[in-house]
Amino acid sequence: MSSQSTPAILNGKKIKLVFLILTVFIGLPVILFLFLATKGLITQASNAMPEDVVAVEITKSSTSIAWVTSKKTQGVVEYGTSPTTLTFYGPEVEAKQEHSVPLTLLTPATTYYYQLNIDGTIYDNEGVPWTFTTKTKDGSDVVEAVKGISIKNFVEPEATKEASMGISTNNCVYTSCTDIQAHLGSGCNSSDYFKCISAQETTDGANVTPTPTPTPVSILSSSCKMKYLQIQHGKSCAEWTWEPYATKSPECKDAFSQYVFQCSSKSFTSTNAEEVATWYYNNAISNMSTNEISLSSKPDNNSTVFCQVRAEDATGNATSWVQQSAKCSYTPTPAP
Repeated sequence: MSSQSTPAILNGKKIKLVFLILTVFIGLPVILFLFLATKGLITQASNAMPEDVVAVEITKSSTSIAWVTSKKTQGVVEYGTSPTTLTFYGPEVEAKQEHSVPLTLLTPATTYYYQLNIDGTIYDNEGVPWTFTTKTKDGSDVVEAVKGISIKNFVEPEATKEASMGISTNNCVYTSCTDIQAHLGSGCNSSDYFKCISAQETTDGANVTPTPTPTPVSILSSSCKMKYLQIQHGKSCAEWTWEPYATKSPECKDAFSQYVFQCSSKSFTSTNAEEVATWYYNNAISNMSTNEISLSSKPDNNSTVFCQVRAEDATGNATSWVQQSAKCSYTPTPAP
């Protein structure tokens, strides 16, 4: 080996040594930093993941959705009567680790689907919504739910002894018009009721006037719907009014016992699951003589607020929603 090649070999070894030193002292810290950062993000996400999600204290018209998280979070329960249309919302008012969101004004003997929206992330039951089923009007269980698919198992009531008219349908076993009316939605429907009334009028004869029977709530839901919802005259988007029930027929006033009024920053028809709603009002109003409300919190200037109102009875029967939106614009207060 010549004396000229020796320096070249030494220079090559020095380059390899420098590269090794740079890899150890620069590359490894960078890799370690990226690993820890990724682990931190994963841990942060997992801390928000809900566990032990369950519907508890189920009644004919209410339940509570409970879950726990490893850190304090604030979520929204998104629910509805279809797994693809979760248009009702139950928001939490504060961040916590042990969560319980009450859902009220539910319909008896109905399967509901729900998911959790926490910081814009949707959590469900392995790709499908969780489910629960409300009890019947008499408080008994009526469904067996399995991972987003429900099978209704209605308990067939005992046949009534009042068989004077002999009226019977495929599902409704009652023969008294009063009993059929009392079990609308629980084995009997409006068709059964009208058949019974018609048969009763025929049996009683033309010269006998039958005892008046109240119109079922399910029939009144359409005719008793409020005609308008709007901002109070001369007021801001934080003040709302709707058609007063004092103008409705006596049947409507007797059928429904409260309003349900909701206002949010998110449209009630929105399908954007990533959009988190800000709630300005979400309560039942038992005073049916009123038709005005002030929002619990004031929307921001230049924001859009979405509101809806309907009337309900004590068991969850309701009129259709009346919906309206408004652009909020406030006049600046002049400086003193």
